[in-house]
Parts: sequence; C-alpha cells; structure tokens
Amino acid sequence: MRKSIFLIVLFVLTGFLADAQRDRKNKDDNKNQYNNGYGNRRRAPSLSMGVQVIDPRGQFGNLYDRHPAGISGLFSVNWGLSPIEFGFGAAWHQLENTKEKVTIIDGENNNGNPVFVAGKLAVKSNLYTYQAIGRFKPMAGPIQPYVDLVGGFRTFSTKTIIEQVIDGSTEEISTDRDKRDFALTHGWAAGLKVRLNDYLMIEGRMEIMKGSEVEFIDTESLEIDYFGNVQYQELVSQSDMRIFHLGISVEF
Repeated sequence: MRKSIFLIVLFVLTGFLADAQRDRKNKDDNKNQYNNGYGNRRRAPSLSMGVQVIDPRGQFGNLYDRHPAGISGLFSVNWGLSPIEFGFGAAWHQLENTKEKVTIIDGENNNGNPVFVAGKLAVKSNLYTYQAIGRFKPMAGPIQPYVDLVGGFRTFSTKTIIEQVIDGSTEEISTDRDKRDFALTHGWAAGLKVRLNDYLMIEGRMEIMKGSEVEFIDTESLEIDYFGNVQYQELVSQSDMRIFHLGISVEF
C-alpha cells in the first residue's frame, strides 16, 4: 500500500513540475524551441518512472523460477549539449508475500494459563536496487534511443510480521527481520523514449545485469505452523538477471 501511495504522489509531483516548466516555456520560447525542422529539442534533465519485471538468469534462474514485478524511478541529467547523461535510480520488487492464519499468546488469565487469540502472520521478501548510470543518447528529438552503463547494489530482505485480529480488524504487534544480504551489480541497458508532447514520453528499457553472490530465503521451502513458527531453507547463488521496464519519462 505504501508503495502505491508513493507512486501516486510521484506522478502528481511530476505533473506540477511539468506545468511549471510549461509556464517557463511560454516566457522563454528561445530556450525550449525546436532547433530544426526535425524536432530536435534542447537536452534536458528527465525523471523516468514505471513498472518492471525481473527475469532471473543463470544460477539464480535455476534456483528462483518466478518473475517478480515491481516499480522503479530514475533521474538523469545531461552533460551540457553533449549526448552524455548521468543519473541515479532505485527500484523495488516483491519476491514473496506469504500470509497464514495463526494462534498467538496474548498474556495470561487469572489462573496463570496462557490466553490464545487469533492472529495473522506474513512473510515478505523484497528486493531493493540502487544504481548509477552513464548514458549515451545520440538523439534528443521525438524518438530517443539510448544505451547505459549501470553499476550499483541490491538488498535481498525477508521479514516476518505478526498481526493480532481484534473485532475483525488487525493490529501489527511485531516485526522481525529474518534475513538480509547485499549483492553488487553491474551491466548495461538499452532503451527507447518516444515523445508524446513537449514534456512527456513513453519509455521502454531492458537491462542485462551481473550480480555477485548472495544468500536469500528459498521461498518454496517456507513453512508456517499453527502457532506462527516459521521454517525455511537458505540458498546461495550469483544474482544475474534481466529486467524489463515500461513507463513514462518527464523532461524538465
């Protein structure tokens, strides 16, 4: 839910920024006008947002055969009028979200015996990515192909959340982090932006990434008993993957 709210707020902010840039354009047409009849514009910073799907590769693909979806954002700035850009991006993907009804202990009665109440237990595995890019974008017109060099790191994180059910509603009573590990990553990407108007573009992108060795929870081995005890096995693997991105890009 927090991820959805964050994405909505991000889209609203970009709308305000686009309006501000449009006002600036009306005041200074020489800065934002087309340079020639082919529609090549000035080069400008951009913010890309969208959804992503991961395709695990190599050893990682043999151990984890799912294709988790997520959201991402990337901000890039141009190096003057050259075709070179630099940027920083972040992404979130959900690897696993398992929920079970359990029984939890809620204190003791007057006789000193434990009181059992209904609860819910969720085991959530997430992947967080942070990376820097160097981009070569030779064209700044209505169609903008580009290639990137990418480097950064990823965090594989699994946590357990226990909620107590009270009068039909739930209240979180504990959160425990079961596993966290980091992996360095590097690779390249290719993408294409197609202009919709002066500020908004649709964007498609594919990344081919190599990742260092990482330990993560085998989501297929997760077992939760009636009292909320969690058992699982851990896997060790290189974290190579291919990532597909579809979204929008706003120029400032």
